[in-house]
Amino acid sequence: MNMDWSEKRRIACEAGLDDCELLALPNEYLDQICNGIGAEWMGEKLRNALSKLHPSLVIVADLHDLRWFLGKGTQEDFLDSNSKFASNGVKIAKYFYGWYNPRRYIVMMDAKRYAGYLNLGGKVAYYAAITQRENFEKETGVNLGMMIKK
Repeated sequence: MNMDWSEKRRIACEAGLDDCELLALPNEYLDQICNGIGAEWMGEKLRNALSKLHPSLVIVADLHDLRWFLGKGTQEDFLDSNSKFASNGVKIAKYFYGWYNPRRYIVMMDAKRYAGYLNLGGKVAYYAAITQRENFEKETGVNLGMMIKK
């Protein structure tokens, strides 16, 4: 289920994922910000394995990466972004898999489990993503948040 950004945008909107408007950023920025399922410290091989295990959750992880990158730096924003990972995971599971398909329920449970892991151990990565954005904006003068129409 390897998709380009236009396909991911279409599916995110059709599935009713929260924050799907974040995928309106230019592809070059999406390529730099989004890294699939998993934290940067996990390494590319492990992130690729997780993304192959749950290809439907890659779009959800992309939106989560964008939420953290564009984050407000508050506890409320941190928890909200993780909560939306879980709810978007449920929505994408329902979008891709019928009620009769066990995969639907596995994806739902794993999305909720991953969101719990994010709540427990993701705070450092959340602030690192915000710092990365701030540095990017200082270096380039580009405000990515201004490119998004809500």
